[in-house]
Amino acid sequence: MFYSLKTNPHPPICRFMSRAGLGADAASAGEVRKAVDAGFACRNILYSSPGKTPADIEHTLGKAMLVADSYNELAIINLISQKRNERIAVSLRINPAFHIGMGASPAITAGAASKFGVDEESLLPNKHFIDTLEFIEITVIHVFLRSQVLGDDAIYQYFKRFFAIAAFCQEQLSWNLSLIDFGGGFGVPYSPTEQPLDWSNAGAYGYSLSPADFAGHSRPREIYLNAAGLVAEDFL
Repeated sequence: MFYSLKTNPHPPICRFMSRAGLGADAASAGEVRKAVDAGFACRNILYSSPGKTPADIEHTLGKAMLVADSYNELAIINLISQKRNERIAVSLRINPAFHIGMGASPAITAGAASKFGVDEESLLPNKHFIDTLEFIEITVIHVFLRSQVLGDDAIYQYFKRFFAIAAFCQEQLSWNLSLIDFGGGFGVPYSPTEQPLDWSNAGAYGYSLSPADFAGHSRPREIYLNAAGLVAEDFL
């Protein structure tokens, strides 16, 4: 589970969260510094922001798992890593070819263009380009569609398709994934008229997916579910 520093960045709470074994979800270089000061390990800090500057990358490289939002950002990270003569593990945000609709029973429908991440359809055409980036290795993928999803079937379909994307990345792109980040905000009602998500059903959906959809691949060891988000870890 990853704790958002935006929610409560106060040092005592951050230190408590790091000692509790949670990861840190940082949206700026300043939040990365706060996470490091609080004791979070580099591998447990995800730095995701579409507005990262080369200076931001320079100052946080080696202190957090950088989540790239574009192919250009991958190239910048690779160049800075090359100057340091270090090979860096990074994450890539993917804009999937589907989205979750609105309403009480949201359906999975065809996707639309997004300013965040790289389009799922662009991954294979850009395989050669990514393979030329010798100083980075994509070991994490991140997909986030929207929060306040209260339909357990919609979340199930979301998990299922994300597992398919992860399997594609491993099979077709030869990425050795260690973590798949599903984002957060699932099942959070913001109105007294909204029906809370039945987490027992959603949890069962998640666990039922991991063996079947990752058969022959690196299977997730655990799936964490609650109102804050979901992350599936690799490593048996």
